[in-house]
Amino acid sequence: MVETSPALKDYQRHPVFWYTDGNVALASKPYVFRVHQSILTRHSPVFQETFQSMQEQRTYRYEGCPAVHVPDSVFALSELFRLLYSEGERLNGDKAATLEQIAAWLQVGQRYEIHWLSGESIRRLEVECPSYYPGVENLRSREQPVIQNIGQSGEKYIVILNLLRKQDLNDLVPWCLYMCAQLPVETLVGGVDCPDSRKERLSEQDLITCLKGKQGLIHAAMAVADEFRSDGVNCDSPRCQKEMEKWERKRVFSEMKEMFFQPDPLGSRNVFFPVEQLDFCKSCQKNIDYIREKQQQEIFSSLSAYFGLE
Repeated sequence: MVETSPALKDYQRHPVFWYTDGNVALASKPYVFRVHQSILTRHSPVFQETFQSMQEQRTYRYEGCPAVHVPDSVFALSELFRLLYSEGERLNGDKAATLEQIAAWLQVGQRYEIHWLSGESIRRLEVECPSYYPGVENLRSREQPVIQNIGQSGEKYIVILNLLRKQDLNDLVPWCLYMCAQLPVETLVGGVDCPDSRKERLSEQDLITCLKGKQGLIHAAMAVADEFRSDGVNCDSPRCQKEMEKWERKRVFSEMKEMFFQPDPLGSRNVFFPVEQLDFCKSCQKNIDYIREKQQQEIFSSLSAYFGLE
């Protein structure tokens, strides 16, 4: 009879990662993964130390194979082995990963010191949460995200923010808070439904931070508009003066209410600064673009202050 330790008697073979010629088993309830030490130790010094200690001590066995319990979820282990057995080729940097994958790569990559795996997760988080101003334009101009959306536009940032907090990736937090501030208050309070049926919510502190930050962003958007009014149009041509009158009417009477729900002074669609559909002369338009760019750089560099992170 093939030996199985009593502690593992209720476990079953994993349907995919069970190699009959594997020489080590990793247990994460309710499954046991039978894999090859050589592949795991090639990528991870932590696995190398683990397997060495197994040889020196009495260990569990599953169907005669040396076995060890690991703290990772079945999904995280499945992702780990999927990528290790493909030498990382299945990361597919151009295809959007799920948030569950991002969290799993980061978790097992850090725990087992597989730096290319945790690094890929962090790279994608850095694309979605830029910590430097040029990264904002790169993000806005991407045709496809590197992390899949969930729910309505922007709701994934609630999940991302919780992940950043858990992993102490604080440099990426300001942009993530900024994106959360674009969400309706009811979404911020109620949370977002995840594909695995979980409801993910912000911590109480991050919720307060986000709501306070919304007000700061509204004032920032208004400041952009105020500078535009005073310095944006520097000619007396009837054409530009007429467009300024149109802008004033649009600013005062149109979409102001929406601004309080989606204060986006770093986006192309700042409702206090709706100049894209107006017809200014080239000189004025150049000056307007300069004002917008200068103000947006200043706002981006001050995000931590808007959200009270400094």
